[in-house]
Amino acid sequence: MPLKVELEPWSSPEPETPPEFSPPPLSQLDTVLAQRRRFIEQRGGRPALVDLLLAEHRAQGAPAASLRNVERLAREDCFAIVTGQQPGLLTGPLYTPWKILSAILLARRLERERPETFVPVFWNAGEDHDTAEMDHFHWLDREGRLVRFQLDLPSPGEPDSPPISFGGRPAKSLDIEGLLAFWDAMLFETEFSTPLKASMFEAWQSADTLGEFCNQLLWRLFPDSGLVIVTSSYRSYPRLVSDLLRAEIEEPLRSNALINEAGEQLRARDFRPRMHRPGGRCSFFLYEGQARLPLQFDEGKFVAPGKTYAPGALLARLEERPADFSAAANLRPVLQDALLPTAVNILGPGELAYHLQLKSLYALHQVPQPVAVQRLSLTLLPPRVSRGLEKLGLAAADLQRPPAQLSSRVASRQALPRLEPLCEELKAQIRHTLGLLRHDAASLDKALEAGVIGQEKQLLAQVEKLQKRLAAQLRRRDSHTQQTVARLQAALRPDGQPQERVLNLFYFLNLFGPALLPALAERLKDGDLPGGWLVRLNYGR
Repeated sequence: MPLKVELEPWSSPEPETPPEFSPPPLSQLDTVLAQRRRFIEQRGGRPALVDLLLAEHRAQGAPAASLRNVERLAREDCFAIVTGQQPGLLTGPLYTPWKILSAILLARRLERERPETFVPVFWNAGEDHDTAEMDHFHWLDREGRLVRFQLDLPSPGEPDSPPISFGGRPAKSLDIEGLLAFWDAMLFETEFSTPLKASMFEAWQSADTLGEFCNQLLWRLFPDSGLVIVTSSYRSYPRLVSDLLRAEIEEPLRSNALINEAGEQLRARDFRPRMHRPGGRCSFFLYEGQARLPLQFDEGKFVAPGKTYAPGALLARLEERPADFSAAANLRPVLQDALLPTAVNILGPGELAYHLQLKSLYALHQVPQPVAVQRLSLTLLPPRVSRGLEKLGLAAADLQRPPAQLSSRVASRQALPRLEPLCEELKAQIRHTLGLLRHDAASLDKALEAGVIGQEKQLLAQVEKLQKRLAAQLRRRDSHTQQTVARLQAALRPDGQPQERVLNLFYFLNLFGPALLPALAERLKDGDLPGGWLVRLNYGR
């Protein structure tokens, strides 16, 4: 049966931003494309970029549609719709595939509306060495409880554990057999389980690194989309933007000063800045072997843990070995947009807030800032959750309430307010009626009074027993209701957070199969970005 997708508006945080700090909106795309076209022509980097991407995509066995899109990037009228994220385990939380889906849909829409061609590009930010953001994923187990799978990796800062880029770690860092066993233990077996696990295993076998494992999964999830992937952990791209890195070495504190200055200006307008760069911290890292070292600039020298470098030495090293240099988070968007023919950046709400402080950094490096568009925000509602909500008389929006408040609300709806008063009234009637009978019995025969008293005690005990049984059943029902509410909230608000920030896509693929992403793309193809949607899923004719 076909997968049925129904959409309802759902909250999607769109931060209010002062226009003088905001990246250009989609309504200014004509102006941005003209600026970007001139910039790209002046740099003349398209052929080298395409050569690199083709070599990497062919080596990884990328789909034919992706190879065709890499070749299209050589054309002057071809632009990129770019999004990016660290290569989280099994693609990480849902917002990563939602970003990619947003880029694919916008590229298709712009191609329908405009004469230029547009290619979806994913920046695999595997250079990041913050393993805690990437080394795990969350599913819901068969009981609807949140469960976590985590790689067994040493954390940066531990003894004998230098800060190593996550995407460059060997794919064998993942115990694939352990992952498959976790799947079998936690998820229901469905018609999709076996082919999904086989595809995952093939992706792992095809990858040398964890970054490549993420790429292989994404190409299997979006096989005909033409998705182009820039794998930053390959370290092949810095030589194409070495002029920007050279400027950072020559003025190592300038970028931070501009970012912090923008932050103070935002604060003066009652906006909370999302970035503050510590004094002396450089906007790039240096590789020593596999270790990705942060740099400080102090008293005319660059300082890394246990090492110092003269500016001239770093400039010479950049000339000889540009792959030793890696952009920090604040500089990465600028280097990305100097490297790629970016027309639009697809960003999450938090990233949009970061970009409020980057306009002066783009200007410093004379890189025209692309359009910024907020990604889709999707919350998936499986049939089991829909049925649970209906049974309790709740709407999906109710699950955003605090757990204690929601449980109390449901319990108050289901309570039996007459139980205790009725039982007490019945006991009072027994006492009153049997009291009258006892008086009359005593007037007839004193021996009869004791019998009436015994009957009164038995009746009161039976009512008391009935009252306790009803109360116990009510407590059991309340406990079951609390467990049900907890499971429903885990599905839509796991750990009190939006679903897309916690749960992993493969949990839902196991329920709905490979039709899920194409069905979402078809249903959302005519929608505008950004958009926040509650997605009701079911199989129906």
